[in-house]
Amino acid sequence: MKIIGLHIYGFGKLSNFTINNLEEMRVFFGDNEVGKTTIQQFILTMLFGFKKEKLNDPNYTPILSSKYGGKLFIEEDRYHIRMIERVKGVNKGEAIVVSQEGKEYGEEVLKRLLNGLDRDMYEKVYSFNVFDLQELHTFDGLELNRFFFSTSLAGTKDFFHLEKEVEKKKLICSRNPVKIQSLINYFLS
Repeated sequence: MKIIGLHIYGFGKLSNFTINNLEEMRVFFGDNEVGKTTIQQFILTMLFGFKKEKLNDPNYTPILSSKYGGKLFIEEDRYHIRMIERVKGVNKGEAIVVSQEGKEYGEEVLKRLLNGLDRDMYEKVYSFNVFDLQELHTFDGLELNRFFFSTSLAGTKDFFHLEKEVEKKKLICSRNPVKIQSLINYFLS
């Protein structure tokens, strides 16, 4: 399954917001408070459902929209699913999954598409934020090598070719905080 686009009806500060052309691996970057984490949390919500609200959790109730949720557009060849839609308060917040023929399915098809992947595993393998990147500076070259090798075994492509590059770039991984930006730039380029 590959996410190729998204449309947010309302999620946090984002309203009637669309991103297309997500076919390849994408990195969202920008100033603080522009919506990077909101987009990340939107994708997690579309795939795994609305979290039960806890006292210290960020609140993504829409600010400018009465409709809380949106759509993910995907490419998927097993069931030919093309869209996942989830709106809080509609269909008990469960996903509506639509095939390329327009047939609608429920949450059970999405769970089959995810093949046992849960929210926690998705976050560990496919999604990371600036805090995760900052932690990388504590790794030496061998640790980075192992990190990317294990990531590739978990199903993420595009990291395996980094195995040889890690040795070349391990000086970037020193404990010098000034080099953290260089490390981040290297992995984002």
